[in-house]
Amino acid sequence: MAATGNRAAEAHVAASKFPAVTLKISARQINAAAMVEEKLCSLYDSVDYERALNRAEKVVAPFEGEEDDEGTTYGEFPIDFFASILDILDPPPDATFLDLGSGRGQIVFAAAMLRRWTSLHGVEIIPELHFIADEAKPDTDAPGMTEMTSNADISFHLGDIFNFNTHVIRPSILALPAPSPPWFVFVYATCLKVDHNGGIDSGLDATLESLPINSTVVTINRPLASSSGSKFQLQRAFRGPNPEAADSEVLSTAFVWAKVQ
Repeated sequence: MAATGNRAAEAHVAASKFPAVTLKISARQINAAAMVEEKLCSLYDSVDYERALNRAEKVVAPFEGEEDDEGTTYGEFPIDFFASILDILDPPPDATFLDLGSGRGQIVFAAAMLRRWTSLHGVEIIPELHFIADEAKPDTDAPGMTEMTSNADISFHLGDIFNFNTHVIRPSILALPAPSPPWFVFVYATCLKVDHNGGIDSGLDATLESLPINSTVVTINRPLASSSGSKFQLQRAFRGPNPEAADSEVLSTAFVWAKVQ
């Protein structure tokens, strides 16, 4: 995984060039994260991993050829940093949550445990991770749903975030009446494909340009592509814990973007 480490290190160097406020994570947020992590362990302990992997074997991965492990393998985002971001940005309860590159669903579940939303979605390209997330999802009337602050529907989708034109999420956004409630989009972008300026590959633009005005996009360790500038404005940037770095002095950067047109 040396290549992954190199790309992650390069991302953190690029992100460090942006002015950002270092967050002081409160004791309340640390405690909230600890409770979320305990609930997540309970969810994942209940997963039938054999069934999840069997389901993964029956589908064709949504990418052509052999996927680049460098672009799809990295750690879980720290829940205390995520809780801090949500507290500061304070998305409204009528917002829809979307995690692009959702892995086994940890951030989607954490969002459901921490806030109220209209609905929550995760999109993941790796079938094994996607089906683990789907198996971990409790039924609406199951006891596990009592762990969620939000009782909104949670959906996981197997798909490529850079090739979203035929995906179920984008048509659902386009079908929304105008004006419509905002979306809150989270992208853990450390190892995603990048453009020549070090921003997230512009293939993501087709996904994000469909979002309602005033939606928020949070990208971790990578800014949006320069081509996104007319529709998205950088509002602020935060620094917080970085689970990928051996050195605790190396922090992750969260870029906060607003959809303006």
